[in-house]
Amino acid sequence: MLPMYRVALQPTDVNRPLSASVPTFRLPRTLERPTFVPDTLSRQSLDALAPELADLPLPFIRHQLTVHADQMLADINTLPIPSTIPGMRLPHTLAVKLPIASSDVEHIYPTHILAVSALSRSTAATTDAPLSLVAVHGIAFAVNCSTPALRPVEHNPNTRGTLTLPLCPVALPSVQALLILRAYMYNHRIDMLLSALFPLPAPLTYAEVKSALVSSATKLRLATHLISAHPGAAHILGYARRVQEVWKTVCCLGMYHIELWDALDLAWELLIVALNLAVEA
Repeated sequence: MLPMYRVALQPTDVNRPLSASVPTFRLPRTLERPTFVPDTLSRQSLDALAPELADLPLPFIRHQLTVHADQMLADINTLPIPSTIPGMRLPHTLAVKLPIASSDVEHIYPTHILAVSALSRSTAATTDAPLSLVAVHGIAFAVNCSTPALRPVEHNPNTRGTLTLPLCPVALPSVQALLILRAYMYNHRIDMLLSALFPLPAPLTYAEVKSALVSSATKLRLATHLISAHPGAAHILGYARRVQEVWKTVCCLGMYHIELWDALDLAWELLIVALNLAVEA
């Protein structure tokens, strides 16, 4: 259990004694980082999933993902994959009809579908609660996440215009958080990640994130913009829930990238400042 602290709706000082009439919210003071995940775990998962890439270094593979990120994400979105599937008797694979492909575009279709449940796997096996389906490229998932390990594709997936993808059950805190993180797995765009969490006056590069983390003035400016765009503590608490869901999902997936965690730290600090500003406003 993380140490918690109360964020009082009071100007600036979140640690001052609270009056009984002051509404409070229990939030973690910081977002605890998981234990560092070495690249050897990603290497093992990737080699099991795609042994043909065993001789290629991880940094090169990650760079190639960013180069092809737009095409890979676009090809995910073109597939007619249902949003959910019944949890009872989950099949091992799902056949998806391929769209009519343009002859001048080389498509890079996903290789796996995550069947996401907020329940434990043991519970999910005994219930017919629908599972959310999220398509991924196994390589992108393996080089970014230490868990869960995806099983290799055991057959030729493209037969007569149909793509047969393995279904991989996984229990995660939030499907929406997974969708935000899925894009990051491909493009490693900190600016897009932060924009998916809450509105900012302008996209932030990673260099700007690092600078803002040590600048109280910058954090105050960004938090003030957040309050101006969406006044009231209710909006800020909604954003806080979103960031917490992303944080919990990152921990479950075993994603440890310094850039990602610095961005989450900044997002959380801005929300803490914004909560106090909301009451002052």
